[in-house]
Order: sequence, then structure tokens, then C-alpha cells
Amino acid sequence: MFWSVSARTKNQEAAQIFLNYLVNDQASGDLLLAERGVPANNVVRAAIADKVDATGRLAIEYTDAIADEVRPAPPITPAGGSAIDAILARYASDILFERVTPEAAAPAFIKELSDSIKK
Repeated sequence: MFWSVSARTKNQEAAQIFLNYLVNDQASGDLLLAERGVPANNVVRAAIADKVDATGRLAIEYTDAIADEVRPAPPITPAGGSAIDAILARYASDILFERVTPEAAAPAFIKELSDSIKK
């Protein structure tokens, strides 16, 4: 789970303290257990392992079993990047229904997506 704080928040320090609490504080771990997923903090995770329900226990066992296979999370999608699904679907539909050629759609798609990211 990606936690984030807007760069424009008026309460930057409070937000950082809150996120640190959610991720690294044992009291938060005791409250959340595995409700928001298996804690990424290994100390918190170990401390809650005996407190979670059967589903939480299975989640912890599963993440332990695949630990050697897991790679770092991909980068966070840039602001405006989530528009790609709608943009891609529209261009794909236009190509499939022969309203535009792939050669003409490609640069328009790239420009539209790039413009959405720059916002």
C-alpha cells in the first residue's frame, strides 16, 4: 500500500508523524493488525503475528512463503498517469473500428498521455 502526503498540505509535519505512526508504531500495528494488509515493517509484523485472525495468519504465511520471489514495488504512477486506461481504450477502439490508422494514432496517443501527466 502506498501512503502519501500532498506536497501542498498545510500540515506537512503532522502528516509525516501520522504516516510514521501507521507504518512503524507498534500501537498502530496492534490496532490495524492485518486489516490494511500485512505490515511492511518487519518488527510490527512480528509483533502482531500471534494476534491476527485466521485470514491474517494465512496472509502472513503466504507473504513469508513468497518472500524470496518478491521484487521492489513499481514506481508510483505520476500525477495524471492514471488517465492511460481511458486514453488507451479510446485509441484502441478507433484503431479497431478503422477510424484511424495505428501509425496516426500512436503519436496522438503519446501526446495526449504526456499532456495528462504534465498537469
